[in-house]
Amino acid sequence: MDNDKFIALYNECFNSDGTVKLCGRAKCKKLLTFLNNSKYGDKNLGFLNVKEINALYHSINTGV
Repeated sequence: MDNDKFIALYNECFNSDGTVKLCGRAKCKKLLTFLNNSKYGDKNLGFLNVKEINALYHSINTGV
């Protein structure tokens, strides 16, 4: 995975405290399409699994 691209897409959809921004469904779908794994949400609906996406973000940032 391209971590830099993921972080850029994450920052379009999430605030610094891990809550979802009012960014619009299209940006959420773009993030989910990039992740390409249903455990992160439904890319057709733009529904985000916030807990899983935040866990991925934190694991990339902390290296854990």
